[in-house]
Amino acid sequence: MPALTSCNPLVSIVIPTYNRAHCISQTIKSVIEQTRTDWELIIIDNNSTDNTLEIISNFSDKRISIRQIENNGIVASSRNLGIKSSKGKYIAFLDSDDWWMPEKLEIALCALECGSDLVYHDLYKISKLPVVVKDHLRVPTRPLNCPVFVDLLTNGNAIVNSSVVVRRSFLQEISGFSEEEDLVGSEDFDGWIRISRLTEKFERLEDVLGYYWDGGGNLTSAKLTLSNNLFLSHRYETDLNRIFGENLPGWMTYALARASLALDEFAEGRRYSLLTLKAKVSNRIRLKALAIWVLSVIRFSR
Repeated sequence: MPALTSCNPLVSIVIPTYNRAHCISQTIKSVIEQTRTDWELIIIDNNSTDNTLEIISNFSDKRISIRQIENNGIVASSRNLGIKSSKGKYIAFLDSDDWWMPEKLEIALCALECGSDLVYHDLYKISKLPVVVKDHLRVPTRPLNCPVFVDLLTNGNAIVNSSVVVRRSFLQEISGFSEEEDLVGSEDFDGWIRISRLTEKFERLEDVLGYYWDGGGNLTSAKLTLSNNLFLSHRYETDLNRIFGENLPGWMTYALARASLALDEFAEGRRYSLLTLKAKVSNRIRLKALAIWVLSVIRFSR
């Protein structure tokens, strides 16, 4: 396929970054090495204080552009700026410490051009270099059943951000990702939920088409988990009540139980672990919830 210019890309790739000079070169190279060439790459830099911009400027590809932002810790603001700056029919998301396999875009765009609206796939989890691929170490996804909206609320997030390619029109229709502070770390999941109100055409690709860096620096913490899930439980309260009555789904109560225990909120840890034990969850999660209940009781009584 002949290369298209950045003025007429089929897909726009959005990479938010902050102080990633040590790894962003690998991320950008994985885009340049794609077997599909009809893309533009929009890098949203959150005023990095290292030499991230210098690293980026070493790539002379005209399809690469840089935007500056002060996002105040709200990564959704960076992604939304990338969406607004994009020209492609599709948007692909890639975190600045993750990277793709060369055929990623070719496989994803084929599925989208055949009728899917949002595609995603597993990623290999990497915590050190050089890369050693182990099939059992993946960031797993799962196929979604219709209605996708109900599946996501019932079973939790099935989609890894750096694997997604989606029609830009749907992102525009939901006005991008939510920029609420209490949703930092789960704004992508909230976005997939809102898109699932508009289309059922979510497709999980069978191939593992990239790598997820798990060596530190990712947006995960007990405090974020607690605030994210409480925010989501309020945002979708009407829908959750319709599906579960007065209860919450087991994946959510388990996440709240773990976060509460980590934050030494033992009364809440007991409450959410008991709710998990009453919910429809796997035996593995049931045993973990029971362990959280026991630890919460022991620590609370000290």
